[in-house]
Amino acid sequence: MLESKPPAPHDEEGRRVMWAHSGVLAATLAILKDIQGEGVLAAALERWSDVKEERDEVLRRLPSERAKSVAKRAGGAFVGWRVVLTGHSLGAGVAALLGPLLREQFPNLRCWAFAPPGGLMSPQAASLTRDYCVSVVHAKDMIPRLAVASMEQLVQ
Repeated sequence: MLESKPPAPHDEEGRRVMWAHSGVLAATLAILKDIQGEGVLAAALERWSDVKEERDEVLRRLPSERAKSVAKRAGGAFVGWRVVLTGHSLGAGVAALLGPLLREQFPNLRCWAFAPPGGLMSPQAASLTRDYCVSVVHAKDMIPRLAVASMEQLVQ
């Protein structure tokens, strides 16, 4: 079940400074909850020591049995690998919104967003993704070019 959306950040005058499509944001937050709650992604990228006590400490810190199993099987083979988020259309929107939320934990994260919906996030939120997210738009695809103003015109 998707949870309700969090309150949007506001500036000193009470204006909303960051926003995102609520449905895509809800899906993003559900995925984030799974990633953080299970800990599988972090476990796969975890360093694995030759010293048993250090391995036991890594396993003790992991939040789920599933993450512990992944860490044991990976055995440190993926240390240094880059997390890459990708998606198409609404999935691209989810990938773009997930990027800033995972960037602190995975600083070398990259995102490839194929035809994300236009008007997905505020300019301030979009600026957070500038260094690591590439948005790919093909020819005259209209979905990535949508904006709130153009949708209002279409309705009228």
